[in-house]
Amino acid sequence: MTRVKKLIAAVMIVLAICSFGMVQAHADESDSTDAVKTYYCIANYPVGVRLSTSPNGRALAWITMTESEAADAYVYGKIDYSEDKDELKIRGLTAQSMRLYCEKLAIGSEPCKIDKIISCGGSIMTLEVKSGSYLKCNEVVGAHRFDIAPSGQDNNVYKPSALNLSEDSAEVIISDDKPYVYTGKVIAPTVQVKYEGRVIEQGTDYKVTYKDNINAGTQAKIVVTGCGDYGGEIQKEFTIKPANVQSASIDVASCVYDGTAKLPKVTVKLNGAVMGTDNYKITLKNNVSAGNKAEAAIEGCKNLTGKVSKTFTISQADITKATVTLAANSYTYSGSYFKPAVTVAYGSAKLKASDYTVQYANNKEPGTATVTITANGSNCVSGKRVVKNFRIEKKVPVISFKSPISTTWHNANGTHGFECVAPSDCQGTFSFKSSNPKLLAINAAGGRVQVMNNKAFGSVVITATFTPKGADAAHYSTKSITRTIKVVPNIVKIANTESKKSGQLYIQWSNSKKEYNASEYRIYYYGYKKDSEDCGQMSLYNSKSKITGTSTTITGLKAGKYYIKVVPCYKSGGNVQNGASTSAVKCVIK
Repeated sequence: MTRVKKLIAAVMIVLAICSFGMVQAHADESDSTDAVKTYYCIANYPVGVRLSTSPNGRALAWITMTESEAADAYVYGKIDYSEDKDELKIRGLTAQSMRLYCEKLAIGSEPCKIDKIISCGGSIMTLEVKSGSYLKCNEVVGAHRFDIAPSGQDNNVYKPSALNLSEDSAEVIISDDKPYVYTGKVIAPTVQVKYEGRVIEQGTDYKVTYKDNINAGTQAKIVVTGCGDYGGEIQKEFTIKPANVQSASIDVASCVYDGTAKLPKVTVKLNGAVMGTDNYKITLKNNVSAGNKAEAAIEGCKNLTGKVSKTFTISQADITKATVTLAANSYTYSGSYFKPAVTVAYGSAKLKASDYTVQYANNKEPGTATVTITANGSNCVSGKRVVKNFRIEKKVPVISFKSPISTTWHNANGTHGFECVAPSDCQGTFSFKSSNPKLLAINAAGGRVQVMNNKAFGSVVITATFTPKGADAAHYSTKSITRTIKVVPNIVKIANTESKKSGQLYIQWSNSKKEYNASEYRIYYYGYKKDSEDCGQMSLYNSKSKITGTSTTITGLKAGKYYIKVVPCYKSGGNVQNGASTSAVKCVIK
């Protein structure tokens, strides 16, 4: 280090600081040796420089470095000042000393007060010194060392580490440090943060977030996270106490008596917000009958505490608004009085039988019976009477045909008949009707019903109707029964079968086509080997149709045994249908 080429003043400034921040400084270039250089001290993290107190509370405009031959010098704690400017006395290691005049100190565009802790994160601290020198800062334990060197030398750039917020270095102070009370909304206490005893700024040095800060019972937390020149995180717990349920707005809905214990709808609001039902328990008292002082006790839990009682109203039930049902709406006359059970309900809740009276009228004879339900005049049920109707129907007489009737009748000469059986417990008469009198004419002479017309074929419905008479007419209804009969030509009798020639069979039957009213005849034949073979199925037979006489010859037969049937046919609906067939006749073909 020489006096001619370079002026180096190593200045150790003993500062009251809160951290070991490091600063980068540089000098503006200038060709004038007399120009005053401006140095920008840009800090990524707070330097923590604290100037000593000054009576006027401000530092002056400039920091001026005078030339000095001192090799090293130290600036001690407090700054000496005058009215015009602050002067820093520097004690040199040699006899000659150097002076540092502080004329201006600013952070960004804001002048700094001497007693302010300088926090330069992201801002510019402006220092001005005489030409030929620039300012740089090296970290040393316990202080910041500033070296003054001639211009033209490279600046030293330092990247200081973040100041770590921790429980050891920082303190979070809640402005209103007392238990908070649940509001249903987020609770965000205002905080102040000190780092190593000095207050740092929210937004610049740290950010605040919150955890679990709505519900009571959980430990709420304030989370302070370093930013800017600070890193790390520190948490501060605070308490959210349950709100007293008495401070809430409570509404208990009224109910209508229905004979059951009422569970009214309870609405609890805190600060206008409806509380969930898991925040309180309800105990009910006198909650069955109308007219009593019904009571709901609400006891807080979770976010609520305390207990409060509220009364609610159970009004009388209006019986006219109830649903009235009978055990049955229809009965059959039996000679006894009918009294169907009555149910009076509101929804699924049924009133007690003691809440109303029931009267019956016209409840024995066939017709419309009435049930009158009237409120009993107690405190629980009111309203006018309710009338319900039910029917008593006449008893249906039991009638039948005396014996089973064949559903197929042959129209042979003569008559067919059937009888009907009247009920034993009812007096009355039968009447009969044919759905086709031209096919079947019904005659009730002699107590028997006779079918007399044998000139037609087809189906007919016979209706037998029993009509009660006398006193029984009031208690019994008319009853009809029917039977469908199919009328077909009479059975033909085979008179002769003969195989006159090989492979041929001659067949002759008695009675004429006119006698049976047949439109034609059909011959069915079936060959077999043994007498025991079943030949009852018509599907096994071959046939010959459209035979108009009373005899015919079948040709082309193989020698052997045959079954033969002759069937008279009739026309119905444009189609030819079979009448009653003969029994099968056995014959042998040559």
